[in-house]
Parts: sequence; C-alpha cells; structure tokens
Amino acid sequence: MKRNYTLLFYFLFVLSMIGGLALRDTFSYSMMVGGGIGLTFLFCSAYSAEKKEKEACELMVRMLLFLCFFVRLSYL
Repeated sequence: MKRNYTLLFYFLFVLSMIGGLALRDTFSYSMMVGGGIGLTFLFCSAYSAEKKEKEACELMVRMLLFLCFFVRLSYL
C-alpha cells in the first residue's frame, strides 16, 4: 500500500508557521526560520501531491497564498 504524505507535510507546514509566530518575541528571526522550514514542508507537500495527482500546481498556489497570509499577519 502506497501512502500519501501530502497532508502530513501540510500539517508540518502549519505547525512551523505557528511556531514562528509563537516564538516571535523570544527569538528575533523566528518568523524567518519558521517560514523557511514551512516553505520546505510546502514544497515537499506539493511534490507528494504531484506523485499522486497531476493537479499539484493548484495545490501549490493555494498553499503559497496561505503562507503569504501568515507572513503578513506576523508583521501587523
């Protein structure tokens, strides 16, 4: 049985973004680190989705918009 890790990578992406936001006052570059790790998980999620379905481009656009939303929230 083949497994699809798209959802796992997506949750790791969200957790890294939340971790970056949570440590914002403790560590000055926490949002950049969280965003970088999250972007890595985002690409892994898109690659995993591409292996299963051919509509990974649409998934990638949605996830990048989600990432931009979190980065924008961190600077408010």
